[in-house]
Amino acid sequence: MKLRPYQEDLVNRARQSFRNGHQGVAVVASTGAGKTPVLCSIVAGAVSNGKRVVVLAHRMRLIKQISATLDRFGVCYQQAGRSRRNPYLCTVGMVESVRRRMDKMEAPDIIVVDELHHACSSQYLSIFQHWPKAKRIGLTATPSRTDGKGLREVCSDMVLGPSMAWLIENGYLARYRYLEIPLHINLDEIKKDKNGEYNEKSASGVIRKAHIVGDVIENYRKYLDGKTAIIFCTGIDHAKEVAAEFNAAGIKSSHIDGTMSESEQEHLLDSLGKGEITCLASADLIGEGVDVSNVYGVILLRPTQSVVVFLQQVGRALRLKSDGGKAIILDHVGNVRTHGYPADERKWSLDGAPKREGEIKSRTCDKCGRVFDAYTAQQTAEEECSEDPCPVANGISRPVVERITEVIDAELIEREDPWEWAGGIDPVLAAGAEYHALIAKADTEDKLKQIQRARGYNARWVTHMAVQKGLRKKTRSFSKYVGHK
Repeated sequence: MKLRPYQEDLVNRARQSFRNGHQGVAVVASTGAGKTPVLCSIVAGAVSNGKRVVVLAHRMRLIKQISATLDRFGVCYQQAGRSRRNPYLCTVGMVESVRRRMDKMEAPDIIVVDELHHACSSQYLSIFQHWPKAKRIGLTATPSRTDGKGLREVCSDMVLGPSMAWLIENGYLARYRYLEIPLHINLDEIKKDKNGEYNEKSASGVIRKAHIVGDVIENYRKYLDGKTAIIFCTGIDHAKEVAAEFNAAGIKSSHIDGTMSESEQEHLLDSLGKGEITCLASADLIGEGVDVSNVYGVILLRPTQSVVVFLQQVGRALRLKSDGGKAIILDHVGNVRTHGYPADERKWSLDGAPKREGEIKSRTCDKCGRVFDAYTAQQTAEEECSEDPCPVANGISRPVVERITEVIDAELIEREDPWEWAGGIDPVLAAGAEYHALIAKADTEDKLKQIQRARGYNARWVTHMAVQKGLRKKTRSFSKYVGHK
């Protein structure tokens, strides 16, 4: 199996991290980057060097996906618990199975973890403590947890892969349209669990009390119109109700949840991929490790405080389309207000972030359009925002939340990423070749104005650059202008 160039680079940098003396390495690859091939390439390389490897995952679907990819790499392996003998160097198993049998297993040289953000739980930690000499490497799209806990406890180094924006710009993921409703449900009414995530039962009650936020079916017809979609709901009953409403409207749909057998789940996912059903309402199931082809859109009816959940859900629609079209994301619960756009730049850290009750993860300057991390927004905006006064730098307040007791008939409003055209280049930090690439991409005066505001340039810089790029004719008064900042 041949890796993509950026996947090969991730594998090489992960190996270099071990050579540099790190015991635990976190490999971060965006949703849709192809983490499983990277994981299996690392396993294949270790096994070929005579190393004993244990691969851990927390769901059987992930185990099956890893096993199928190891087959493509030609790696022989056994599944934990299937046999007392360990004829192969590689063992693949659910974390619970390995933990129960680790006393009977030979100590591995390397432990490989899929969906690493789960690795701070007691089950994983007990395995790491049982085999303290084993090196650890894990892959995740989001090294973040709702409880604010970092991964420093299990990893000492982080290897970052390409951003979602880069993957989109370079043709590995589909471009997207993101649409949200203009009003919120009252999120304050929803209770939270001990980790800060919205309680499923409470969220379901608030969502159902407000009926369905926005006319979901009307907006589905307006923006997706017969194309396949996954609808993320707050629970099983909610998923059943949504599927029933779609069926009643003549849109062939079903619901899927964790109480179903694996064969039934696989049948439903396969039917969605083939277009035999149009919409699938999910009750917290289609997230990690689910790669459904031919999905054109996602509809968000579940509010979440977890950026992990958010990115996994929107990522279901970002696979490339056979017709080259854009993915459609319909956000009926305002998750974009909490987490920003899917392709926004995110600064990951192994140290996690402080848990702050009710605080959203990003803040957007209404004037320049730039998105700031919530924990450092005010300080960063004071230093970098070119607007005066900057609404972010001059105090952060929670967004006004309106109470909704009836169905909202208002249309969704589309939110475009104002920097999508930049292809993932940070307009403030760009320098050297990146800066010149940013200027080259700015093919209108409006885009030049975006750069001018973001970098704090004098307004005459736009005129100067517009003349240079042939967007405006040179005038006599302009010939007297020297310098552009």
